[in-house]
Amino acid sequence: PIVTHHACGNGDSYAYDYGKNMYVYKPEDQPWRCLLWDIDFSFGANSRGTSDSIYKIADPVVDDLIYHLPSFHRAYLQGFQEVVDGPFDPAVAHPILDQRYANLTANGAAVQSPQVIKDWMAARRSYLVSQLPAASFGVDGPGTVTVSGNTMTLTGDAPS
Repeated sequence: PIVTHHACGNGDSYAYDYGKNMYVYKPEDQPWRCLLWDIDFSFGANSRGTSDSIYKIADPVVDDLIYHLPSFHRAYLQGFQEVVDGPFDPAVAHPILDQRYANLTANGAAVQSPQVIKDWMAARRSYLVSQLPAASFGVDGPGTVTVSGNTMTLTGDAPS
């Protein structure tokens, strides 16, 4: 949920500007979970701007985890990669927004076109992509290798 609030520009939430509007609960035999709550300041409707930092975090504990624990930081960035590749991809978002709009207007609801949301999402997606590190991976040598033992050494390029 922290990534979701940041992706949607909802600064009125825990671990963004104000440290509120999120519940934490623990289901039986499961890890703790965060529950999104009050996410109406989003997608350009009184939300943060499309280039608002993904590192603007009010909670010092979460901030410290992201900045000082590499595995947590990687997981945080992976969440944004999932947003970019999934719900913020126009091929995914636009048909859903268009269908909802068509259904609402067909039933007489006076609603605005989703174009404002589409434009906001496109600009936010562009910003998010700019924040994600480019990682390349390559192995030197032939594509197929046969070894006679249970270990081998590979050389090449990988992200650090």
